[in-house]
Parts: sequence; structure tokens; C-alpha cells
Amino acid sequence: MPAEFVRVDVWTLAEDDPVISAYAGAVAAMKAKPASDPTSWAYQAAIHGTLAGSPRAQWNQCRHGSWYFLPWHRMFLYYFERIVRAQVTANGGPGTWALPYWNYDGGGDHNSLPLAFLTRSTAVARRIRCTSPSVPRASTRAPGCRRS
Repeated sequence: MPAEFVRVDVWTLAEDDPVISAYAGAVAAMKAKPASDPTSWAYQAAIHGTLAGSPRAQWNQCRHGSWYFLPWHRMFLYYFERIVRAQVTANGGPGTWALPYWNYDGGGDHNSLPLAFLTRSTAVARRIRCTSPSVPRASTRAPGCRRS
């Protein structure tokens, strides 16, 4: 029987939940890979969109502003989740790890970034927001983030 992957609402997870911690560890490992590696954070970000002077053929594929928006992102997230899960597993995490979902329309604060991605002190926020290749200048990085 194939493995079952269960996505959970990110708003129900504590900032140090194992799902969030595993994600943060996978992001750190993906960021350590060269941008030429299709499983790297930089490569995955560039598939969605980049301002790189010499983009690869697979980069800048996002389909905002067209009817392809939803199916394109569904496909992108399907493969992104598989890449992250493989890294979670390589880091010693569970092979059943699944990308948490974000119920943007859940009421209350749910239409803002979940705390695990916003609070500077959490591992996932530091690994994603502070060292993102899409945030190169100190003036545009989140408060408390230093150049890595």
C-alpha cells in the first residue's frame, strides 16, 4: 500500500512542531545546494520567477494573470512537496512528511503569514526569510536577519 501523506493546517501547528522543524531543516539543506541543482531552494524559486540575467529554460514559468494560474501552482506544489519530502527524509525525518496547507480564508488572522514563518525566533522563519536569495539587500531583509 502506498504511503499516506496528510497535510495539516499550518495554523494548528506550534512554532516548534516537528512538521515545521523538519521543513526548516529541509529548507536549510536546499539552500546549501548550488543554484544549478534542480532540488535547491534557489532553483525552485527561479522556476516560479527570477530576475536573473541568464535564466535557464525551466525558470520563470509561473503563470500569474492567466487561467493557468491554479493548475500551474498545483503542479508546482506537487513537485516542490516531493523535493522537500525527499530532503526531510535525507535529514532523518519521516517519509510521510507533507507540506502543511495554509487556509488563507480561515477567518481571523489566517489571511496573514502564519507565526512559524513570521516570528524571527523560529527556525523556519530564519532559514526562509533571512537567507532567501530573493532578499539580497540588508534594507529589504526581515528585521533581525543578518547577511549569511
